[in-house]
Parts: sequence; structure tokens; C-alpha cells
Amino acid sequence: MLTILLHSGVGELACVVTRYFGGVKLGTAGLIRAYQDSVRAVLAELPIRLRMETTTIRVTVTYKYIDVVRHTLLLYEAHIYQEKFAEAACFHITIPIENFTIFCRSLNEQSAGSALIEVIS
Repeated sequence: MLTILLHSGVGELACVVTRYFGGVKLGTAGLIRAYQDSVRAVLAELPIRLRMETTTIRVTVTYKYIDVVRHTLLLYEAHIYQEKFAEAACFHITIPIENFTIFCRSLNEQSAGSALIEVIS
């Protein structure tokens, strides 16, 4: 199983195979083949995506710019993980580091410079 995982080209992955004994003894070679085939079957259906380094930011805007923030998030692969609504709307957002600068520029242009953007981590 480990050999299949190591040569799969996928990083940061764990796999657990549970075999229930059904009365048929497979032997050592049969067990190895069964476990490897199980891992191969799962890897064939595994959705894979590139992992990007992200940063966490806080964006505070007036209510009239909430739709602007949500639209801009979609363009730059950013995701809201927390929202607070008080005097202004406050969003905690994760965004790929490579998109951060252009996201800030775009959001400031569309909100007439009223968006307050702070890096949290």
C-alpha cells in the first residue's frame, strides 16, 4: 500500500484499507494484491487539486459593497470562513498569496478605496 501511495504523485495522503475475512484464504501474495488494488481503485477516483499557500485577511466594508466583495472573491480563488455584521460588514478570508496583491487592488478600485484590508496571518 505504501509503495502505491509513494509512487502516486499525490502528497499529504493517508489510506486505510479494512478487509473482512470472508472465509477465503488469499495467502501472502493475494493479500498484497488485494490491498494494492484497493489503493489503486481509490486513487483512480480521488479528486486532486494543487495546494496553494494561502494568507488570511480581514476585509471590512460598508453594506453597499458586500456584493462587490463576494464577486471579487470568486475571481481570485478566495473563500470566506467567517462573517460579522455590525456597523460594517467584516469578512475573514483565506486567499492564495499569489492573488493577494491583485485582489486588494481590485477590491479597492471597485469600492472607491473604502475597503479596509488587514492581513491576519
